Parts: sequence; C-alpha cells; structure tokens
Amino acid sequence: MRFLVILLTGCKFTSPFSGGETDAPSGTIDARMIDARVIDAMPDAPGASTVTLQASVDAYTRQQFPDENHGIDADLRTGSGSTTSRANRLFVAFDVTAIPAGCEVTAAHLNLYYYAEDFINVSPTLSAYRVTAAWSETAVTWNSRIAGVAWASSGGDHDAAESSVVAPAAAFGWLVWDVTAMTRGWRSGGSSNFGVMVAEPNDDPGNQGRKLFYSMQSANTQLRPFLSVDCQ
Repeated sequence: MRFLVILLTGCKFTSPFSGGETDAPSGTIDARMIDARVIDAMPDAPGASTVTLQASVDAYTRQQFPDENHGIDADLRTGSGSTTSRANRLFVAFDVTAIPAGCEVTAAHLNLYYYAEDFINVSPTLSAYRVTAAWSETAVTWNSRIAGVAWASSGGDHDAAESSVVAPAAAFGWLVWDVTAMTRGWRSGGSSNFGVMVAEPNDDPGNQGRKLFYSMQSANTQLRPFLSVDCQ
C-alpha cells in the first residue's frame, strides 16, 4: 500500500471568495487551511486514490439576527430553532484546484463533525445545496453575502438539494453528504465554486432541529470540515 502526502502551504489560489475579505488580496483566498492529502488507499484498484481537502472558508448565519457574521467561530450551526425566524444555515467551501490534474472524480463527500445540539430528542434532515453566489467568510450574514451586497434570496442563494442526511439526536460523530455532482461541476469549470450550504429543508419552523459542528477554526484539527474526493 502506497501513501503520498501533498501539503500546499504558503501559496495563494484564485477564488471567488475575495469579496469583502480583509485578510487576503483581491482575487485570492488565504491558503492557511489548504492541506491536500492524496492517499492511495485501494491497492486492489490500480490508480484509485482519495484526496482530502480541508475547508478554505466557512461560516454560519442566523435568521433571528440577520446581520450577524459568524465567520471566525469555532463551531458551525445549522437547522431550525424553537419558533419561526430562528433558523441557522452553514456555509463551507473548498479549493478544488488542489485535486491532482490526473484525477477523474468518481465520488465526493462533504464531512462535518456533529458534536452538540441546541435541543434534545430531535433528529432533523439536513440537506447540502450548491451555493450560487460569491460570499465572504468575514462578512456573510443571513441578509448579505458580502459587505453591502444582499443575497438575491434572504438566507443564501442556492440550487436544489444535492443530498440529505439525518442528524440523529445525541448520536454525535461524522455526518457525510454526497456532493459528487457539484464537485465535478467545480472541477470542470461548468459551475462556479461558491461552496456548499447545509440547511434544514424549509428551515422547518418550530422543529428545534439546530445542530452544531466543528468549524475550520476548531482547536481540534482532526475534526475540522473536509471534502473527500475519490479519484480514478
């Protein structure tokens, strides 16, 4: 079994996430979290490998406080609250240019570590959506995607859900969404890479389904968000 580790540090990548950022020049993202590990973990399938991309930006937004930004918090929150207008939504993006040039993407999965919940005995469905407009980690809110620029639809502009999972009450651990189609689109250039939004469908008013996940700012580096990409 062969292991190849690729670490990309001290470099800049082109990205749509420059709008409103204060810690990176226009047209770039901060490469502080770019860490692509290429692991040949399937010796029985010649040429198969898995690429792991750490999050490059992440944040969550609050419907109840629609102008608050949560781009540097140690956690990410999504799901409904105790009444209407109290939903949260989670945003995360990855720099797919770190995927090796020869990789044919056969599958891609968003991995988030679910560690706490605001309400007990609720197991909400949480869906992954492709975000369709640029947003800034340090400025995104429920109302705005970058400083001074509103979303076309409050809460975030997005396509239909690509996949959904259930977040079981008190059963903490990794939750995994299939995001193969959107990753292929980003990789091919067929769609702009503005990342993924994870939300409870329709924000299910009053369901009390809000769950908490570790963000890329978490002190536990092993539990930060990542995108796993299977290559052939």
